[in-house]
Amino acid sequence: MNAAVAPPVANFTPDVTTGNAPLTVTFTNTSTGDNLTYSWDFGDGSPAIADANPVHQYAAVGTYNVTLTASNSAGPNTSAPQVITVNAAVAPPVANFTPDVTTGNAPLTVTFTNTSTGDNLTYSWDFGDGSPAVTDANPVHQYSAAGTYNVTLTAANGVGTNTTTPQVVTVNSAVAPPVANFTPDVTTGTAPLTVNFTNTSTGDNLTYGWDFGDGSPVSAEQNPVHQYVAAGTYNVTLTAANGAGTNTTTPQVVTVNSAVAPPVANFTPDVTTGTAPLTVTFTNTSTGDNLTYSWDFGDGSPAVTDANPVHQYSAAGTYNVTLTAANGAGTNTTTPQVITVNAAVAPPVASFTPDVTTGIAPLTVTFTNTSTGDNLTYSWDFGDGSPVSAEQNPVHQYAAAGTYNVTLTAANGVGPNTSAPQVITVSAAPVIPVPPPINHPLVFVSDRSGNDEIYILSTDGTVTNFSNNPASDTSPAWSPDGNRIAFVSTRDGNDEIYVMNADGSNVTRLTDNPASDVTPMWTASGIVFATSRDGNYEIYSMNTDGSNPVNVTNAPASNETNPAPAPDGSRIAYMSDRDGNNEIYTSASDGTVTNITNSPSSTDSSPSWENGSQRLVFVSDRESLSQLYIMGVDGSNPTRISDLSKPDTHPDWSHDGSQIAFVSQDNNLSQLYIMNPDGTSVTKISDGTGNDGSPSWKP
Repeated sequence: MNAAVAPPVANFTPDVTTGNAPLTVTFTNTSTGDNLTYSWDFGDGSPAIADANPVHQYAAVGTYNVTLTASNSAGPNTSAPQVITVNAAVAPPVANFTPDVTTGNAPLTVTFTNTSTGDNLTYSWDFGDGSPAVTDANPVHQYSAAGTYNVTLTAANGVGTNTTTPQVVTVNSAVAPPVANFTPDVTTGTAPLTVNFTNTSTGDNLTYGWDFGDGSPVSAEQNPVHQYVAAGTYNVTLTAANGAGTNTTTPQVVTVNSAVAPPVANFTPDVTTGTAPLTVTFTNTSTGDNLTYSWDFGDGSPAVTDANPVHQYSAAGTYNVTLTAANGAGTNTTTPQVITVNAAVAPPVASFTPDVTTGIAPLTVTFTNTSTGDNLTYSWDFGDGSPVSAEQNPVHQYAAAGTYNVTLTAANGVGPNTSAPQVITVSAAPVIPVPPPINHPLVFVSDRSGNDEIYILSTDGTVTNFSNNPASDTSPAWSPDGNRIAFVSTRDGNDEIYVMNADGSNVTRLTDNPASDVTPMWTASGIVFATSRDGNYEIYSMNTDGSNPVNVTNAPASNETNPAPAPDGSRIAYMSDRDGNNEIYTSASDGTVTNITNSPSSTDSSPSWENGSQRLVFVSDRESLSQLYIMGVDGSNPTRISDLSKPDTHPDWSHDGSQIAFVSQDNNLSQLYIMNPDGTSVTKISDGTGNDGSPSWKP
């Protein structure tokens, strides 16, 4: 029996696996096994080779799978394929380059353009100045120091390397670049104008080119002198140059004027004498071209260059004023003109006091002059078209009623001064029937004394102020027994209800509430009134001493005012907006509330009862104008008793039923009138001396 044969295990190693065609590969056989034979497949279609370690050349570009099969009596074994990659042939490197400059001043920047040929090249630049090699294809390099530098480029690829012959870059020492600048000694003047140009340029080894802007040849002088013959505006430039380049200035303007007329100074002052402080306006009448001025006012003040100055002399004195005019042709000074300033006079301040400012025509007024100032004269305007008076303290009589604005003008050498107007009010003499056609006294409100006060008009025509207080006193109402009067006053800061005796004595405050308490009216047992103390206006009642205030209407969503108790005590009439507009309502003693006017398109107000409690007079605008109407206690048969000539308001029916007092307009004043209940016998009973209103009959 023979010994066992080790089976074949094919394997090999190529010395290279990639390269350019033609590529020669040496294969080293590393197979194991006994008594082996071999068969190589080089993958390129060439015949199989039986050599143990063959050498094979690949002529063509491609990728080749190489296998080795080893065999013996145990059988064959084929290796895994190994890949051989053959590339195309590579062009060899030929290094070359071009610098953009080969000479210049330090620091010198050179751009190198690479013109090498060959495939897959890499580069190494040597700039000859000891700086590190650079591998960029087209580098830019700066030489900071002067010198001569040999520059080489080495190009390389798989074929090999190639280095250029050196190219020389020469770097010279740095030259200061040119900065052109200059200064002309004059920039404006009259033709012919000679200008000296001073060159202030900087830089090394400069040359110059002057352009004078007038078309003359360029000058190469360093500091030229140039004459401009003709008038005009010329832009002058200087160009400086050296090896570093050129630089041109921005233009400087030389203005050449036509020949000027010489100056002849002259002036006129508006005043030459006056009182300190004296302001003088000087009008310049000088002649000549392009003049400048210098004024000497003769008082030591600084010279002034204005053409037409205004100057104030503060101290008395005699001042010599001169004017100097100048231009390119020279200067000229006037002969002095004299300004005489006298000592100051106290200015006028007009003022006066009249001994009375209001009264009845004819009204005599004595005016006391309180003006201040020196050497005053006076002019009085009394505001009534009478001649002006020059008296110091005149007495003047106003014959006619009217409002007159009186002014006083005081004057002296400093000037005039007029006072603020003071008003003199002259009322017409009262013209009322004597006695007036009234059956009972009336209490009413009037502003004839300047504020609202309570007055009584007696049947004999006597008018008496019963409140006499600087506060506003309104809404009087007589008590049923005729001994007291309730009214509204602001004398304690807000609307409160007061009561006084019928002679004006014993004034007593009844209400004390921060709300507004208004329109008091008497009942048999107390007083009813309107108040805002619950946030809206409602009708309250209280005792005659102001105690026990009670809300009578209790309608928080509405406003109710103008209470009018029925004489028989059965109900209270009043104005309310609880249905959306102001109408007349009644609240009966059993609590029944009734809208008795039911006129939703009008405003109805100010009810007043007939003594029998069966009818009311009231105000309504249902025919556009506020007029007086009479209706039944249930609102029936409303009948207008006014004549639609003017607005009529605030009616009050007398306690005997014979007359109705009311308010109407006359000469833009509210005045008192009376009429019969049927609207007849309308008679004015006010005297026209103020606004009168709110009449209330004495029982």
